[in-house]
Amino acid sequence: MTIGLGLLIIGGTLAVAIGWLINRRVTHESFLWIGLVVGGVAFLLAGILQNLMVVPMAITIHGREGLQSLVPASPLEAIYYGLAAGIAQELAKLAGIRVYGRNREIFPTAIAIGAGFALTEIILISLPAMQAGVTSVSALAIPIWERFSAILFHIGAAIIIGYGLARGKMWLYLLIAILLHGILDGAVALRAYYKIDQIVAFETVILIFSAAVLALAIRWMQSAVRDHELVSTTR
Repeated sequence: MTIGLGLLIIGGTLAVAIGWLINRRVTHESFLWIGLVVGGVAFLLAGILQNLMVVPMAITIHGREGLQSLVPASPLEAIYYGLAAGIAQELAKLAGIRVYGRNREIFPTAIAIGAGFALTEIILISLPAMQAGVTSVSALAIPIWERFSAILFHIGAAIIIGYGLARGKMWLYLLIAILLHGILDGAVALRAYYKIDQIVAFETVILIFSAAVLALAIRWMQSAVRDHELVSTTR
């Protein structure tokens, strides 16, 4: 098995399974399978927007040759890249939720789009590694670990955006999702800048952060679902 194939099978299964499980346990609604595709489209749109924000800055600072292995030249540049990722990706999730979520329950929509977003990222990351053989356990374990954290975060951030829509405070919760994403991707960029080699410790912190974001999102979603059910039963 190659690294790419292993990552695609295991990571892809995790993305769908986690989304399906959260949807079943919290919303009790049917999983929106088409939402996975919408999440994939949102990811592709986010990539275009993110490149428009990042590439001009990177070329200005590093020149075209610096785009291949983009290492920030300063902490400020690293933070900018993190925020650019947050703005592009969370705006794309919002667009997907609003378009596909029209006339649908908001939280099943958000969960499916978050899972589809993570799944598409896994697919695109897996493709270049399809020819790379697995030489050790860590060669496959670390990429899966990274994608597991990303799955938790993408679904959690999508739920936070959905919660904002459900509460009528879209821009506030979009900003929260963007800032959380900026912290996460900014940390990754800062790791490159400071040349931090403790990959296991770093990925552990990222996993804890991502799990905390998802836990917070689920807690907010549960409160909104309970309120919706209470209103429905008192009508």
